[in-house]
Amino acid sequence: MSLCLIRQGTNKDGHDLLSVHLDAICGLGPAAYTAEECESWASGLKAEGYSEAMSHGGEVFLVAETRGIVVGFCSYKDNELRMVETPCEKGKIYFLSNFRE
Repeated sequence: MSLCLIRQGTNKDGHDLLSVHLDAICGLGPAAYTAEECESWASGLKAEGYSEAMSHGGEVFLVAETRGIVVGFCSYKDNELRMVETPCEKGKIYFLSNFRE
């Protein structure tokens, strides 16, 4: 298992988050979904969307890094886990979090 640093995302992470998200959709998605479904999820994603969600949408992103490279992320808003993305096969990245307010 790779050791990861988990940190809060920033507006500067948009391009890395987009890359991880697309890798997860296009890399692992076809094993369980049609090409059309994967393409529809991937279309319209933009790096600015993650920054917008953080700045104005109230969404908090936690970013997993290995050796300075973003390898996964999750987000939450209003105590609801909204998204977990990692392009790694067989669950090699684990997010262990306990959200409390």
